[in-house]
Amino acid sequence: MQKMSAKYLVIIPSVLSALLLSACASNRDMPTAQLAVAQSALDDARRAGGREYAPLAITSAAEKLQQARAAANDKDYEKAQRLATEAEADGRLAQATAESVKAQQAASEVQQSIRTLQQELSNQTNQ
Repeated sequence: MQKMSAKYLVIIPSVLSALLLSACASNRDMPTAQLAVAQSALDDARRAGGREYAPLAITSAAEKLQQARAAANDKDYEKAQRLATEAEADGRLAQATAESVKAQQAASEVQQSIRTLQQELSNQTNQ
């Protein structure tokens, strides 16, 4: 039984060390996927009208993505990952803001059309 316990005392720290090293190693890898996701979020925001409806968020997303690429080129992958994640969030915010503003405008136009139709109906019934 003591041989078994001693064996685990050697194996458990080894496994924990391996897990810790693999976690650290993942921070040292180029965040290629996150950079692509951030670029996609920025592209989606631009297509949604982010330049017009959410200029601050889209500018922030573009700047952070540029900084993330620079950090990746400098092999500061942790910083690149963080900035790319922030760029993605800013891009999604710009997209959501643009879509929200456009939806509000469309709703306002529909309400105006309803008022116009109601006015026309009221005029026809009064004649």
